[in-house]
Amino acid sequence: MFKIHLLTAIRQIRRSTALSAITIVGLAVGFTSVILLSIWINYEYQYDRFYPKTNRIYKVFIEEPRKGDVEKYPWVSFPLAEAMQGEVPEIENSTIVSSGSIKVKYNDHAFYENRACFTNPQLFKIFDFKFTRGNKKLALSHKQSIVISERVAKKYFGNENPIGKMLQINDNYPFEVTAVVDDIRPNSSINFDFFILAEYFAEPLILNGTNWEALNFNSYVCLRKDANPEVVREKIRNILMEHISDNKRYLNVQPIKDAHFYSVSGTPTNIKNIRIMTILGLVIFMVAFFNFVNILVGRYQKRAFEFKIKGIIGAEKKQIFFQILVECLVMISTATFLSLIISNLILPLFSQLAGRQFSSSTIFNLFSMEVLGATFIGALLIGSGLLLIAFKKYLKFQPPHKDKQGKTKLAYQSFFVTVQFASAILLVIGVIVVTQQLNFISRKDIGLNPENVITTPLKGSDRGKYEVLKEELLKNNAVKNVTAAYNLPTSINTNCVITAWPGNPHQEKLPLAYTVVDKDYFSTMGMQIIQGVPFSEKLQSDSVAYIVNEQAVAAMHLKEPVGAIIDFSCWTKGKIVGVVKDFNYRSMHSRIEPLIIVNHLWGAQNLLIKLNRKPDQVLLGELENLWKKINPQSPLNLQPLNNSLERMYQADKRFRNLLFAGSSIALILTSIGLLGVILMHVQHRIKEIGIRKVNGARVTEILAMLNKDFIKWVIIAFVIATPIAWFVMNKWLENFAYKTSLSWWIFAVAGVLALGIALLTVSWQSWKAAARNPIEALRYE
Repeated sequence: MFKIHLLTAIRQIRRSTALSAITIVGLAVGFTSVILLSIWINYEYQYDRFYPKTNRIYKVFIEEPRKGDVEKYPWVSFPLAEAMQGEVPEIENSTIVSSGSIKVKYNDHAFYENRACFTNPQLFKIFDFKFTRGNKKLALSHKQSIVISERVAKKYFGNENPIGKMLQINDNYPFEVTAVVDDIRPNSSINFDFFILAEYFAEPLILNGTNWEALNFNSYVCLRKDANPEVVREKIRNILMEHISDNKRYLNVQPIKDAHFYSVSGTPTNIKNIRIMTILGLVIFMVAFFNFVNILVGRYQKRAFEFKIKGIIGAEKKQIFFQILVECLVMISTATFLSLIISNLILPLFSQLAGRQFSSSTIFNLFSMEVLGATFIGALLIGSGLLLIAFKKYLKFQPPHKDKQGKTKLAYQSFFVTVQFASAILLVIGVIVVTQQLNFISRKDIGLNPENVITTPLKGSDRGKYEVLKEELLKNNAVKNVTAAYNLPTSINTNCVITAWPGNPHQEKLPLAYTVVDKDYFSTMGMQIIQGVPFSEKLQSDSVAYIVNEQAVAAMHLKEPVGAIIDFSCWTKGKIVGVVKDFNYRSMHSRIEPLIIVNHLWGAQNLLIKLNRKPDQVLLGELENLWKKINPQSPLNLQPLNNSLERMYQADKRFRNLLFAGSSIALILTSIGLLGVILMHVQHRIKEIGIRKVNGARVTEILAMLNKDFIKWVIIAFVIATPIAWFVMNKWLENFAYKTSLSWWIFAVAGVLALGIALLTVSWQSWKAAARNPIEALRYE
């Protein structure tokens, strides 16, 4: 019996090849969206969740009550790790992590490497990386030891055994390779290629080994198997009190598996993007699935009498049900198989859009197959169920007669089309809002001018040649200015505390970001000094001169900031000589925080060159020749400063691209579905149209008659989608401290676009039906 139903299903598909192809391909696109987005969602969901001890690993952060609220900081000081492990028995291991760039030299080759980790040996006890060479117990066993990844081992040593080989770091001392770890998965917070002991290598300003106020490390703890996290929270809460006088800050911990989604620093919360991408996948599949049901309803409408006749001649209801089920099974199975092929073909494009490297094997991972299987079964059961509900009356096996088929069919189709357009409008609004926010970011005055600024790292002996480089560079007519800074001005991630300032009777402490710069920093970067003076030759000899931003002045409530004496715990007591206008030294996902800037050549870690024109190959060649002349042993890695800004919003742009691609697919599928509905709608009313034309109806009147229902559906869809889109996009915009507004025109554009697509799709077929010779319509009546 199954074979008969299977052959019947194949025959029905072949009988309407074009319509069957549209149905199957549309559903395959829906399944493809489910597969690809499940790959991306699984990648994000697995962030930091694949370690054997994941459920026992926690990230440490600081809480500080301020102005009726609680400020949270993800950074801690260097001494904290040792103190926590020594004072809290429930903590099995504790580590600190700071990242940075280094210059690595082996034989005659030197490279700048950006993925260096400054840590302690306990890191490897917590995260259980796979060691491919060397002894895990001896990793970072002495001060001049280094652990590298497999990719670095191949880059520097090829097929040779790297254990015992020496790498010169920052032109200082040779470091011995004591172990090699397997390449770490990219969806990990600890994603580095070099691991070096922090107490030996990190810069003194960053490390401050005995300074509890220098907040420059992330910290992770691994609890013992029988430890209660709440007990640990209670015990570590007051550790800072015991080591810092007049302390008002407390420690807390967060499960590492939650840190990627719920950041304590106010930076983007990935969970919102994941939820929106989940909705996107469901919407695309729903649109494709409704197309599938809509078209099948139309096809079975024509076969209604066939079912009745089969019943009259002896077919049982369960046989009719089984036939519908098998036909759905064949089409859904074909669409599923086709979706696997499509997914494999477009996976490279999807990887590019998502900014991830997905291999073909990820299509068949357990999570993707579970999602696809659940979707397949759901589509089969729901599709068959909807079809049976739609044709329940035809299974009563009464003699064939005409009934009100049109109204029943239209009721189902109006619901499906309305939901499809509501979904499409929702996605279009999402794309417009995300694009508008990214445009807002690109247009907003960030308080500095990165145009025509190029940068290169200065490490080791490079820093000693800074002044010579600066002098020679300024001789080039294309170079407007040259300066240096510890951090790039768009990514200042070093933090410390001001412990004393005028008018601070309660002895409060101000956590803030800081950086160290050369005297020409502000003029080179186009920053505005709104009070006092910038650093100068006269002030350069005074190592206790500070410039702060407006937020720092406001936080300290200084009415006359210039001349105020402050105690900066990462430097020394000094005087504020100027106030710089607030600039965005971090992403716009977070608000501008207090900042203090120190003038010292020690900060020459990054060379910043301001050009009079856009850099071209000729100019870059001149700069490279000059670099080789002065600094022949070091690589030159010139990068536009704008690249640093671009990296801040890469994730948002990828999100926009995925949303745009998904919205485009949803609109195309909705249009195809609408086209199928109008074709069946016109076919059903073809004789009515002929009679109306014979009785004098004009083409425009017939167009209005055919189009009015569809226009009504789009308007209802717009009313449904608008409040949902407003709520969802408001939630997404909460990721940003500086954001655009949800203007009325965004919703209007989405509504007009949906209405325009609907009118074009419907009017094309309506016009063909209305302009048709009525004789053709009535010929066989």
